[in-house]
Amino acid sequence: MTRPRRAEKTAATVQPRALQAETFMLGCLELVILRYRISPSGPVPSLTRAERHVVELLTRGLCSKDIATERGTSLHTVNNQLAAIYRKFGVNTRQELLAKI
Repeated sequence: MTRPRRAEKTAATVQPRALQAETFMLGCLELVILRYRISPSGPVPSLTRAERHVVELLTRGLCSKDIATERGTSLHTVNNQLAAIYRKFGVNTRQELLAKI
């Protein structure tokens, strides 16, 4: 598998034991997905517990509707939490947020 690009390494620090490997079978192919847990090198905005959970679900690729279902809240609540998260990180889109995280 490919390792994170050099530019990504300078933007974040890989922590010990941060490598996670998942194995999936797709027919006769075995797929191994490697994930690195990284921590931002700059200051991290203070998030509420609910906002941290929303960010965690967002990084797993869930849409707002699925996040609301997972958290047992309304779509409106999730959208408000996302707006607060975007404000705190100084971004306007999910893509920008994920790039900052």
